[in-house]
Amino acid sequence: MIRNYIIALIFIGVSACGSVKNTDSVTEGNTLPDPTTMHYEMQKRGIDFYAKDADNKWQLEIDYQKTVKFSADDLKKDFSVNILTLGNGLKGSEATHVVRNRDAQLTITITTSETPFDVNGGGAYEVSLVYHDFRTSQETEYNGKGKFYGAIQLHDIWKLATINGAGFDTTHLHKHPYMEIHLDNGRVMGFLGCNSFSTSVYFGRDEMTFGMTMSTKMACPRMDIEDKFGSLISNNTLSYRLEGLNLYLENETDTLKFKKVD
Repeated sequence: MIRNYIIALIFIGVSACGSVKNTDSVTEGNTLPDPTTMHYEMQKRGIDFYAKDADNKWQLEIDYQKTVKFSADDLKKDFSVNILTLGNGLKGSEATHVVRNRDAQLTITITTSETPFDVNGGGAYEVSLVYHDFRTSQETEYNGKGKFYGAIQLHDIWKLATINGAGFDTTHLHKHPYMEIHLDNGRVMGFLGCNSFSTSVYFGRDEMTFGMTMSTKMACPRMDIEDKFGSLISNNTLSYRLEGLNLYLENETDTLKFKKVD
C-alpha cells in the first residue's frame, strides 16, 4: 500500500515537471494556458471565421481555402459550398462574399464592429447574411457577430528579434522584449524592454489588431527600443505571417520580427 502511494507521488511529480515549458526565464516561471476547447477544435477543423446570432438560431463557418457552411433553425437542410477561391484577391477582413450551390445563394457581408474589443459582444465583426432560396425565390436576412481565429501557432511566447531588419543592444534593457499571445481570451502581455505591458487583441484574416497598450511607468536610461515596440503595437493593426519559428508583424513602413521561445 505504502509502495503504491510512493509510486503515485513520483508519477505526479514527474508529470508536473514535464508540463512546465522552458521559457529561458522570459516569463519568470509563468506558462501560457491551453487555448479553449472551442478555439482548438475550430482551428483543428480548419475554420477561419465563425459567426452566429445572439439566440443561437443560426451559425456560419468559413474555411477560406475550402468550405462555407451555414445552418439555421428555419432551413430544412444546411447550406454548404466547397470553394477553393473564396475571397481570393480581397484585402483585409471586411468583405462581401457571394457563394452558391444548386439550392440557394448566400451573400455574406463582414464589417468591423463599432466595439470590437467588447468581449461580451460575441465577436469583433458584424455579420449580415442574405439567403436566397432558388426553389421558392424567397430571401431571408440574418444578422449576428463573428470572429476570426488567429493561427493556433500564435498562442505562444515570442521574443523580439529585430526591428526593421536590425538587431538591438540589450545591455541597457531590464529584460529582453517579448510578448505572450493568448488566443483563449484575446490578450497580449509581455515586456517592452523597461516596462511590462498588456493589451487586448482580435484577429482578421491575416491581421492582428491591438488595443491601447497599458504599461508600467518605470524610468530607464534609454527608451528607444521600448518606445518603438510600444508604439507599433498600441492601438494599431498589423499584418502577421509565420515562417517556421519566426513571427512577423508588419505595416507599410515597419516590420517586427519575433522568435518563438522554446
